[in-house]
Amino acid sequence: MCGGVFFCVCVCVFFFFVCLFLLVLPFLFSLSLCVVVVWWVGVVQKATGPCGLQRAARLAAPSRRRQSLHAQSIKTNASAIGATADSSHFDATVARTDSLLQNETASLSVVSASISQDVLSVALSVQNEAGHKFPSGIPARRAWLHVTIKDARSRVVFESGRPQANGSIEGNNADLNPAQYEPHYDIITLPTQVQIYEPIMLDSDDAVTYTLLRAAAYAKDNRLLPFGFDKATAAADIAVWGSAEADANFIGGEDRITYSANVSGKRRPLTVTAKLLYQPVSYPFAENLRQDGTEQVARFFGFYDAADKTPRVISQVQASVR
Repeated sequence: MCGGVFFCVCVCVFFFFVCLFLLVLPFLFSLSLCVVVVWWVGVVQKATGPCGLQRAARLAAPSRRRQSLHAQSIKTNASAIGATADSSHFDATVARTDSLLQNETASLSVVSASISQDVLSVALSVQNEAGHKFPSGIPARRAWLHVTIKDARSRVVFESGRPQANGSIEGNNADLNPAQYEPHYDIITLPTQVQIYEPIMLDSDDAVTYTLLRAAAYAKDNRLLPFGFDKATAAADIAVWGSAEADANFIGGEDRITYSANVSGKRRPLTVTAKLLYQPVSYPFAENLRQDGTEQVARFFGFYDAADKTPRVISQVQASVR
């Protein structure tokens, strides 16, 4: 009799807990789901900030970055190197690269343009729209300003930073002599002065080097800083190096630079065209590699020398001044 009662009690307790579990389970599931949703929303808000998904896209974009020069070279020499991708895929990669470079890296604007006592003064603002220094990555990359001033007859009055067909920049010290480099400028008054945003490395003997394994320090690093970057408190490994460090117009997110040219006797209106150009492999970096003389290097330059080294236009502006 006692055994039967005990069995009945156990069965009742079992079914009680089963019913309780079935009733509580949906509540626990709903609660867990709410916690996960709240956590995810918090993560997304932290990543996007007040600008919504725009900030997240800007930070994520660099991981998708490709270099058009490389893609074009591989496409052109696909059979020689055994590349099997379809030609249209290379074209799509180049198109995505150009779109990214032109829309999510940097922008250029005219702050002011005026003539006083036959001197044309143009102030430009270069803004970094990436979440890191621009250009980033391997120090072979560089960006620079190509500024042209023409008179009413379209004759060139002043020009700084004209790109050359071989990948060099007219007036750049480093492209003329690899032992030298172009300094950072706040004001440019001569065609031989070029504003180039780049890192320049030094070896252990304080000589300019383009070999990564010989690099010991920076002689120059004036790559465009991301917004929020404070060069006064930055650690040495990410600091600004060279004359840009003391340039009050070179700050987090922006560089303001002024071009000044004598336009006495030039027919007006004058047209100022400024372009921010980008190059994935700088001329001195490539020429330094050429000296290695190995079979692999010789093969690479067979492709590189035949490639179109026209720099990519990141942003451009134009102004007319009377």
